[in-house]
Amino acid sequence: MRNNAALLLVALAVALAAAGCTSLPPSVPVVHDQAYPAAGLAVVEIEHQNGLVDVTGWDRDEIRVRVLEGRGVDSVSVETAGDRMTVRTLPSGVVSITGPQARYEVSVPRALDRVEVRTSNGQVQVSNYNGTIDAETSNGAIRLSGTRTFERLSTSNGAIDAEVRALDADARATTSNGAIRLALSPTIDARVEARTSNGQVTASGLPLTATTAGPTELRGTLGAGGPRLVVETSNGAITLSAI
Repeated sequence: MRNNAALLLVALAVALAAAGCTSLPPSVPVVHDQAYPAAGLAVVEIEHQNGLVDVTGWDRDEIRVRVLEGRGVDSVSVETAGDRMTVRTLPSGVVSITGPQARYEVSVPRALDRVEVRTSNGQVQVSNYNGTIDAETSNGAIRLSGTRTFERLSTSNGAIDAEVRALDADARATTSNGAIRLALSPTIDARVEARTSNGQVTASGLPLTATTAGPTELRGTLGAGGPRLVVETSNGAITLSAI
């Protein structure tokens, strides 16, 4: 019996190899995986409910939307109106009260003007991108790496960790429960307002002229001053440092 079972397994392996199968199907099904032309587009907006949203800049003139299913996902809607592309998760007929869950992996041209992300429960990550970022989640961290600038980073429960090389306009980074770390280019000109209710505010390596400096609050001018940079958390430390 054991010999027959072994022979059966060997035969199955040979058949799979002959058919070109080198691995088993992925355990997490891909709901959507498609590339779209980026010509004429300035903004990509992602509207989601639950799960990680990971946006990466690349050098191709197209936008790739890849979605891995968690639960309760029927399909993904991708619509273009004018210079804006909107990507939405469409729930299946019966889902939990919190909505569908999925993981987004989106690649956009590095020079695209703007990326907007809205999710309820999940982390937001943006990397290697030169446009403006507007990201909001209710429960999850927000992390920016190799990025240029942002307009708003907002979460209720989660940390914010961002690299910022420029500020083109007023910007806000806020969370209710979590630490905030901003690594800023020393060449940025801005008016800084940083405060926390429970934690400490520290700044180092920056050309910052402080007008108010205390354990939980820091106000001052970066460089020659300019756009207003507001950094706020209720529970957590705030760290401003140089890139």
